[in-house]
Parts: sequence; structure tokens; C-alpha cells
Amino acid sequence: MISELADKYNLTVFPEVSTPMSSSFNDQVQDDSPRCDKDKFCKLIGELNFLARIRFDIIFAVNRLAIRTNESTEKDYLALIRILKYLICTMDLGLHFNSSNKQLMLDDIQLYCWSDAAHGIHKDLKSQTGYCLSLDKDGFGMIYARSNKQSNVTLSATEAENAAAVEAAKEILWFRLLLSDIGCNLGPTILYLDNDSLIQLSVDYSGNHKKSKHYLMRINFLIELA
Repeated sequence: MISELADKYNLTVFPEVSTPMSSSFNDQVQDDSPRCDKDKFCKLIGELNFLARIRFDIIFAVNRLAIRTNESTEKDYLALIRILKYLICTMDLGLHFNSSNKQLMLDDIQLYCWSDAAHGIHKDLKSQTGYCLSLDKDGFGMIYARSNKQSNVTLSATEAENAAAVEAAKEILWFRLLLSDIGCNLGPTILYLDNDSLIQLSVDYSGNHKKSKHYLMRINFLIELA
């Protein structure tokens, strides 16, 4: 499908693109870029969303631009084209499931999850959730990933990370039920976080932290699962 899109959008010769989105992209800055045709924008967003189901590396970029559909500009459309160029340059990338044995035994399958959040990156200062699940601790057997804008404004990076971790934990519960139903003998699932404050609160929450009382229920949800 990537080759078909390359022909459709006449992308045959262009400089190599190594990332889905430029690190300098900022949708909070007002510019003079003209408005983009909404139908044209939505069509390409839909095509990239379809590819994101197997190319988890573009999920964040596609979601970040999809949010701008109603106020999309030509700058946003060019950012979508960049994602497509990235896919064309990395057509050899894809999901990889590996096992030391020829037949992966159900007892060998374990579930791993990574969760993260980008605090206040959107124009309305809401944060972005991101998490992924894998059957391999090195992340090579990725089976699910998601990136989406959080519904509420969070007051700290720890709260944003907590909101993302709770959504990841819900997904873990669902996948554990699914894998158990097909006969997998799962051990504990590790949820990897990169926020020291949230890790400490999830391990031992005394209830005396003034800055985290307003999201106490979500913290206790993680504690009970741990």
C-alpha cells in the first residue's frame, strides 16, 4: 500500500526522511500558512491512520496532525506528506516476532508494557498519552500501541504520566484476559514508566501528598494492580 500511495502522491524523488515528524514542528505557533482543503487533508489522514495499525512508529505524528483537521493549514498537510515520505524511506520496517524455537510455546509468552506522556504539548495545554504492549521484553514483538490527546488538562507532568499509566493498565488487563483465554500461562506484567515521582507514588502512597490528592483514585488503581 505504501508503494501505491507513493505513486498516487507522485513521491518518487525526494531527500531521505529519517523521522515521521520534524522536532521543530509546533502547532501552538500562529503562522501565515493558508488553510488546507479539508477533504484532501482528511483523505490522507485516513490513509495514514490505516497504515498506523502496523506501523506503530507513525502513531504519534498522525494523531498529532489529526487533531488539527478542522483548522488544518498547508503546513499541516506538508507534515502529513513528510510522514508518507518517511514510510517510503522505511518500507523495510515492520512488526517482528521472534522465538528461539520454531514454534512459540504458549507457556513462553509474557506481556510487557511501556507508558509515557508529553505534558501540555497541545494548543489548549492538554497532554499526550502514549503506550505500547509487546510479547518481548526488548519490544520486538509489539502487538499494540496507542497515542492520543488526553481529555483533561493536567497540572503536572506526574499527573499526565499517571493518566497515561492508568489507560495503559486498563489495556494490560484486557490483553491478559485475551491471552489467558487462548491458554497462555502469564506471569506478572511489567509496566515500564519513566517518571520517578509516579513510580514512588504507585509503590507507596501515604495519602499525605498535597499535590497529588486530586488524582488519588487513579493512583490507587495502579497500586491495587501492583
